[in-house]
Order: sequence, then structure tokens, then C-alpha cells
Amino acid sequence: AKKEFIHIIRDVRTLFIAIVNPALILILFAFALKFDVDNVNFAVFDFDRTQTSARLITSFEKSGYFNPHIETENLQKAQKMLKRGEINMALIIRNNFSRNLQRGEPADVAIIIDGSDNNTANQVRGYANMIINSFSAEHLAKYIRSNSELKVSDVNPVKTAARVYYNQSLDSRYFFVPGLI
Repeated sequence: AKKEFIHIIRDVRTLFIAIVNPALILILFAFALKFDVDNVNFAVFDFDRTQTSARLITSFEKSGYFNPHIETENLQKAQKMLKRGEINMALIIRNNFSRNLQRGEPADVAIIIDGSDNNTANQVRGYANMIINSFSAEHLAKYIRSNSELKVSDVNPVKTAARVYYNQSLDSRYFFVPGLI
């Protein structure tokens, strides 16, 4: 072991490979590589064009995951943008979206996601579902408060409180570095 140690100290190239190269790779993985998906480009095809549908669109834009939306006039244009890679998702808000919400009926929304990268597609789908579910829960609570004797807790008695330890932001770089060491 002593002989190898002396050889490494005397040879600059070997010293570089043994010490500097792993440190550079560690720094590269820690700050350059990131598998978190944000700045998602999305198009909106809004059949309803009401304040309620505009609030849903704004919920996407204010989430921190999605960029300001691209308005599209028809579904074919959205599909072409998906094919060219200009957008990762298309949000389609159907006719009578606002009216159905006010009546307490199901309001249809469709999302079309570019699945060419399954990691990105799964994260975009999760973000979209989270935003739509949150929006839906807010409207359900308003509907129950204004139209029923039920309390919101009667309809949804289970409340989830999730807490993430050690990496609250779920930033992927904090998973990489310990794995490299």
C-alpha cells in the first residue's frame, strides 16, 4: 500500500484521476443534473370561456410547475404542437364546465400529455391531477356550503397531512449526491 501511495503522489495524472475527477463528477451531479420537471409548456382549448374555466387555467399557471399557457383554437393545432414538442400537455375544458360545477354535476376536463418521455409524462400527469383535484375540492366545498345541510367533513371525512423529512422540496439532486458517495 505504501508503494502505491508514493506512486499516486508522484504522478499528477493519477492524483487527478483519484481525487479531482470524482470531486468534479460529484459537483456536476449535484448542480447540473436535475430530474425534476418544471416550466411545463401547455396549450389550452377552452370550450367554456367563463371565469370559472379561467380560474382553472390560472391555477395551472400559478402552481409553479407550468408556464403561461398557449391558447389554441382547435384540437388539431394542439396535437401538432404536441408532435413538434412545443408543449408537454394540452388542457381541454369542455362546454358547460362552469354551469355543471354550479349545479353540482360532473364538469369534464381532459388532459393530453406527450408520453415520449415517460418520466416527464408521469410528473406532468401528477401535477395536473393535483391541480384539478384541488380545484375540484374547492368547488365542492363551496357547493356544499351554499346548497346543502351537509358539512364538507361529511363528504370527505379523511384529511391527509403529508410531511416529507430530509428533503422537503423533493429536489432530485439531494437523492443523487448521497447515492454517488
